Amino acid sequence: MSEEQKIDKAKFPVKTMVAGWWLLIFGIATPIVVLILVAAFPGSDEQEWQQASVAVIVVSIIIGFFYMLPGIFLLQVKRWAWTAAVIILSIELFYFLYSLSEYGFYSAIPLLFLLIPLILVITDRKNYLRWCDYWIDQG
Repeated sequence: MSEEQKIDKAKFPVKTMVAGWWLLIFGIATPIVVLILVAAFPGSDEQEWQQASVAVIVVSIIIGFFYMLPGIFLLQVKRWAWTAAVIILSIELFYFLYSLSEYGFYSAIPLLFLLIPLILVITDRKNYLRWCDYWIDQG
């Protein structure tokens, strides 16, 4: 197979790259939004509120980190990053579907922000994996 045929076969995976950037930005924005919400709504008992808000902020940083990792590695064209992105987004999808049935509509608003990159990553799988193979061959 000639070099031109490999390049033609390995079309740039635009959908996956958009999903990668989306995950990266969402991972950075999650702790920031939580921090703003915690600061905007102070509690009545100062000490309990501080302890709870620190825990919420730490958990949001961890969750943001788990969104950022697959986004970063999708942008770096790592083959395993596609699987990691699908697994993390699927777990979050099921969690938000559960919260939708349990707590109502407003608790599942982040579902829209996670459903779009999941659809983009799944629909561009073959193209992304071809692109990974192309970069490995160039390597």
